[in-house]
Amino acid sequence: MVFDPHRGISNNCTMVGEGRARPIGWGRMIKDSYDLAAYLGNFSVINKNRIYSVGGSQGGMIGGFLSSPGIKSLVAPNAPIRFRASSSLYGCAIFPIGIDKNINRNLNYIFNDMDRPLLWLIGKKDAECLPAADIGIIKDFQERKLPIEYHTYNDAYHCWDCVNKNNFNKTLYYYGKPVSNLYKYDEIVTNDSIKRSLDFFDKHK
Repeated sequence: MVFDPHRGISNNCTMVGEGRARPIGWGRMIKDSYDLAAYLGNFSVINKNRIYSVGGSQGGMIGGFLSSPGIKSLVAPNAPIRFRASSSLYGCAIFPIGIDKNINRNLNYIFNDMDRPLLWLIGKKDAECLPAADIGIIKDFQERKLPIEYHTYNDAYHCWDCVNKNNFNKTLYYYGKPVSNLYKYDEIVTNDSIKRSLDFFDKHK
């Protein structure tokens, strides 16, 4: 089921430094995801123990929240169903302290209490996220034996499955300097990321 966590809003992404709130906050998007799982669980043809989440960018980052029992207890304590596993395509795992003058702590989107399998797919040329920082925290979590895996696509940019945004470019400001962020569609990476996600889900039945 294709799910719109933005509730029809065209842009729900707040770039670091813009100083404006998202129209739909993280808590609401996560709660909506749990409500969706509960809805799907009502259908007899669906195995409620095998409902998975996959998304790109912010949608993939939601998977990080869904992997955390602590986050569930905060936003959806009575939700009857949890996602069995999640896959993130070009999601950002962390925005470190200092990336913007208004950020005085690490902003994490994966959590050290995760207990559901999580696949993090990374484009090495993704300038919207910070691939090196993402891999660093993922490896730390792997050393703690948390259920997270990752794969890096060396030539992939942000939004590698976005046909309609191919060659879109925007300027971000990280650590006080302008960063050119290119969106570039890649059919090979898109197909591989879909396959890896489905294989990951099949691995975690």
